[in-house]
Amino acid sequence: MKSKSAIALAVLIAFPSSSVAATTKPTPKPTVRATAKATVKPTTKRTLPKRVYHRPAPRKHIAVSPSPSPLWPPVNFQKNKSGDSYAKILKNEELIGLASASPALTSALQPCSQYACAAVIVASENICSWWNITSLVTGISSVDTTKRVTLGTLRTLAKGTPKQRYETIILVSSEAVADGVRVEGINANCMSSTPTETIPGNIYTPASNS
Repeated sequence: MKSKSAIALAVLIAFPSSSVAATTKPTPKPTVRATAKATVKPTTKRTLPKRVYHRPAPRKHIAVSPSPSPLWPPVNFQKNKSGDSYAKILKNEELIGLASASPALTSALQPCSQYACAAVIVASENICSWWNITSLVTGISSVDTTKRVTLGTLRTLAKGTPKQRYETIILVSSEAVADGVRVEGINANCMSSTPTETIPGNIYTPASNS
């Protein structure tokens, strides 16, 4: 009896009777979502303004008048003996005004911070091959302060100029700058010969009694 009961129990465990209902979980129904259709907006074309091209107006031609020629003969200049060459010693304020507009003249004035100098404007009725300018360098006498003495002589050789052309020339001595020392007695000569010395140049000769 025990064996039959055991077999029946095994069968019940393996195959449960219809009276024992298995718990069935409800199958979830798929949720159906409505897909919103994209609203197609009508494309609005942007009307660009038309570019208007204007032809550039022709430039007005402005006639440029040539610079007026310097007065001739020169005014307030000293003549040489022959009367065809002119020279004028420049004052400091005149020289500063000319140098401010001329880099070349500014460069030529650099030695004048150490040595006694002078500046002269020259011009000639005729063509000059070169200029020979002589001058004296003077100072106050150490014996008598009321008198001036010659410290040396200076020859300045400068390039030539066309006729009636103004040229500024710097005379540079080798005498140190000091109170009372100055370059004077300037005499400018227009030369037509071929130069045999180096141009430009300054030749300073100290006085024997200095």
